This record gives sequence, C-alpha cells and structure tokens, in this order.
Amino acid sequence: MSAQKIFRTSDLARAAGVHPNTVRLYEQWGLIPPVERTPSGYRIFHQSHLDCLKLARKIYSAPYPGRGFRAMGTEIIQYAVADDWSTALEKAQVHLSAVEGNWGGRRLPPTCWSIGRST
Repeated sequence: MSAQKIFRTSDLARAAGVHPNTVRLYEQWGLIPPVERTPSGYRIFHQSHLDCLKLARKIYSAPYPGRGFRAMGTEIIQYAVADDWSTALEKAQVHLSAVEGNWGGRRLPPTCWSIGRST
C-alpha cells in the first residue's frame, strides 16, 4: 500500500490552476471535504480535495445556466465531498442529459463533456 500524497495549500492551488485564496474559500463554502491540520495549524490536503476542487471548478466555470442547473451541479459536488462518487456520477449523468435536452440537438461546448474524477 503506497502512502497517500499530501498537498500544501499552494500545491493544491497550483495543481487545480487556482489562487490559494480560492482553495481557502472553497473550504469555507464546503466545496471540498473537511481539511485536516498539522499541530502548527497548516492545512493538509489529499487527492480527494484536488478531485473535488477540480469538479467544482468545472461545474462553476461555465456561464450561469440558471438556478435549476446550478442546483444540480451543486448537488453533484455535495456527493463528491461526501466521498459518494457513484451517486455523484449518477447525478452528473442526469445533469448532462438535462443539459443536452436544453440545448435542443445543438452541439454542446467541450467543457460539458470533460467533467469527471481524476484517477
């Protein structure tokens, strides 16, 4: 069994392509799982934090789709934060079907196809 990779705030931010303050904000908002801290107070992040951060960025990076679609996206993130990735994937498939139906046969932007958990 290999040791789980640990990220500092700056490392996690760099890996996700965001500012470290964004990581802290997403922690406050509950868009990433609760964060452990060292005895000296430094945050300790793991791959699950990076996965949730990337998922939230992907969902929230698109133009505002309306309240219903945003709520569906938030629900996907909540399941991912709870480490229930199978339900998050099911909700994402429902979300994608709704988006496809809303687009009425027009081609979806590439960002709609690449939502998923990194391995």
